[in-house]
Amino acid sequence: MEERKREALKAKLIVSLEKADTDYKFIITNQGQSTASNIYFGIEQGNEHNPLVRGDFEQKIPFPALAPNESYHLLAHIPINIRQLTYEISIRWNNPDGTQEREIQSVAR
Repeated sequence: MEERKREALKAKLIVSLEKADTDYKFIITNQGQSTASNIYFGIEQGNEHNPLVRGDFEQKIPFPALAPNESYHLLAHIPINIRQLTYEISIRWNNPDGTQEREIQSVAR
């Protein structure tokens, strides 16, 4: 019961990569029960290249808040000569209970 109460005070962010016409979008979705705030997103070292679109990234990060079941996206450009199919990303956010979460996720295109 106590564990459920603690989890209700936390957000749960997941990231997917979807094709949008000729480019892609990283879709960040809050599947948790609470609002995530001060959301940071990054591409981990070791990826073949950084697909984030400058300008779009600087405008949206840090993202102020994401309520439960809400999403936002970051534009990604992956040139045709890039063969990397999976990206290692990191995402960090604050929970309403004052804790901070950081996860590294693998995102496939």
